[in-house]
Parts: sequence; C-alpha cells; structure tokens
Amino acid sequence: MEAAERNAEKHINQLLKDVRRMIVYDRAERFRQGKEFNIFRVQRILNDEVKICRLIRELLDPKGSHGQGSVFLRLFLETLGWAKIRQIAGEDYDKATVAGEVLIKNDRRIDLLIRIGKYMLPIEAKVYATDQEWQCSDYYNFAVSYDPDVVIYYLTPDGHEPSDSSKNGLKDAQIQCISFAKEIIDWLTTCIKADALEQIHPVREILIQFREILKQLTGKEEGKVAMEIMNQISSSRDNFEAAEKVASVLAAVKAEKMIEIFDHIKHYMDQQGYSKYLVHEAYRDEANQYYKSKKLSWPSLNYCVPAAESEIGDKIALRFEIGTKLYFGIVPWDPVEKKNWKPESRDGDTETYVFEPLMPVKVEDSNNKHWYWMKYIAEEIDFWTCNNAYKELYDRRAFQETIESVFAEIADTLEVLMKA
Repeated sequence: MEAAERNAEKHINQLLKDVRRMIVYDRAERFRQGKEFNIFRVQRILNDEVKICRLIRELLDPKGSHGQGSVFLRLFLETLGWAKIRQIAGEDYDKATVAGEVLIKNDRRIDLLIRIGKYMLPIEAKVYATDQEWQCSDYYNFAVSYDPDVVIYYLTPDGHEPSDSSKNGLKDAQIQCISFAKEIIDWLTTCIKADALEQIHPVREILIQFREILKQLTGKEEGKVAMEIMNQISSSRDNFEAAEKVASVLAAVKAEKMIEIFDHIKHYMDQQGYSKYLVHEAYRDEANQYYKSKKLSWPSLNYCVPAAESEIGDKIALRFEIGTKLYFGIVPWDPVEKKNWKPESRDGDTETYVFEPLMPVKVEDSNNKHWYWMKYIAEEIDFWTCNNAYKELYDRRAFQETIESVFAEIADTLEVLMKA
C-alpha cells in the first residue's frame, strides 16, 4: 500500500473514532438530562403512519383539543405558501374543517382533507406505504369538482414524487411534493416559537417531542454533537478528505446491507427446495439504484408458486420486496416481462385461488392492485430513512436475530403454499 493510501486510511480511522466518541458522549448526556425520553418513541409512532396523520390532523383542526384555535392551521398554510395565493378571510380559518381518512369513490381514503372557505386542500401522506395505481389522480378528480384550483399535496419523509402510475397523467402544477424533513419540521418549529404557545407548556412540549421524533424519521437529528462533528471535519484538509471518502461510499454500504438480506432470503429459499422455482432476481442492481435515486426502485426476489394449478401458476408469483420496509406476498405476474406491474393480469379464478388456499393466517388481502396480499417482516426497520432499527442491522448479533425472524415469517407462509 502506498504511503499516501496508508495516511488516508489512518485519517479515516481516526475521524471515525473521534466521531464515535462524540456520539457516545452526547447520547450519555442526553440520557442524563432526560432528553432521550420521548413519548412518541416509547409508543413507536414512527411505525404507524396512521397515528402520525391523526396527530397532524388534531393539530390542524381549529376545534382540536390543543385549545389554540386556528393558530396551527394558519402557520401550516403559511409554511406551505398556500395562503399567499388565495384570498382567505380571518373567520374562514376559524370555520375551517380538517378531516382524516376521507372516503371517496373506488374505496379510496384521503389521509387529510382541509376545507377552508371555498377551497379544498387534500394531503396524501406516505411514510411507509407504497403508491397505488391512479391514487393521486383519483384524489385530484374528486377534489377538483369542489375547487377548480385544487392542488394535491403529497407528503413523504424526503419530498420524493409519487409514481407515474399514481399520477396517471396529472401535471406537475396539480401536485405539490412536501416533506416531513422540510415543511412539517419547519411548521412545528414555527408553532413552538409562536407567542400564543409561550405559556402553554403542555402543548409546546408535545410539539417539541413530535418534532424530535420526525427528525429521527428523516435523519435530521441535530444538536451539539452535529456541530462538534462539523468542526472536527473542517479542522483540517486531511479530516475533510477522510469525511469525503466516507460519504462517497455510504450509499454503497447501504446497498450492500440490503443485498445481504436478499442473499440470506435466497439462500433460505434454496435450502427449502425453491431454487428451481426462481423466476426473476435483479435485486443487486435494484439495491444499488435504491440509494442513488430519490424514487423507490423496489428491489425484489420472485418465485413461481409450485402448488398452483398449471393454468394459474404462470399468472402469480411469490415476491419478496423492499419499498421502505421488507415485505412479501403473492402478486399478479407477467412471465414474459417478468414483472408484477400489470394489474390487468388479475382475473376472478386466480383471485379466488390465491385468497382461499394460498392466503396465510393473519394476512389481509391487499388494496394495492399490484398485490393479491402482502405481509410485512421486521416492520420496524425502515430502509429508506435508515432509522434506529435499521442501524441495528450493522450489529452482527442484531442482524442475525433479524434474519432468523424473517425466516420464521417465511416458513409459516411456505407451509401454506406447499399444502395448497
């Protein structure tokens, strides 16, 4: 190894050691000061996007139990820039309604729907769930009949766009992408600083804790340790170059961890005699693309179902996939294109067969047209935001425990499939 390479490796190792020391010290200090206690973390709200939306709805509702009237709603619409381009009278804020899980045609449910004056503001939140076909366009077609100028707000952890199949031809001006990382955290910060909340300590503390848990969700955690790390990196050229090299390989490190999980699943399936039923695997390239793009690439591993009747067997597949989380299930399958992207391949006979002999216990049918049913595995792990549960995968013991739990979930389903 050249002297320059040895020197670079030395600085990388030292920088990682210094940063690790800062993190350990900061964590101990936060624990001592009680800052690690967060009621939302205890309740694992990050694992439940329904609860996240429910809390946001309660805060936005002028008649909400927070008792602050329309303050939070006003600040929210100002944060979005929505209020600037619309004529909203003061009393309209107080009379506004904020509903959750609003049912429309095709059994769609809009996560949040604000009605204020003559306007409507629909919000579709995607924390973990994947898009459904025509979802955003269905919401738009519903809302535009009430408000010709309506815009669908698409809320995700990082502000990425909905899928083309969800937009179904909607123009960019008809959808506004917003994020928990930017707009929601900015809104909560503005609310916390609002004069109206200066003496309302219980509500203010809830907002602070909610903001902190969303920073965890979006990887925006900050504080004294972040500043110390910045100072350490900027203290010398060697430190900056070391940090630059670490940052340059981080996406590849994450991709390798995802590939490792798929490799374990594939090895397990091989051991169960499923190697001959493998119909498509491209998870290596898909995993690398996953962390290079702002759009989910849905890395997957696909098997035909040996128990299926011959005329049905070509139309379905057992699929393991990562969207933001790891899940598996039975999908409609196109054996020519080797994709499950053609929902029209579903038919009544196949659906009946899948739902009766091939449906495991405790699994509901999916409302996603690309899946007959799907089941999450190790649901607390978020591969997109790389939350704390994800970081545990880099501990070998924790990784092995996770893999064993994955195998246990798979085993129960394979038993059902093999008996069908």
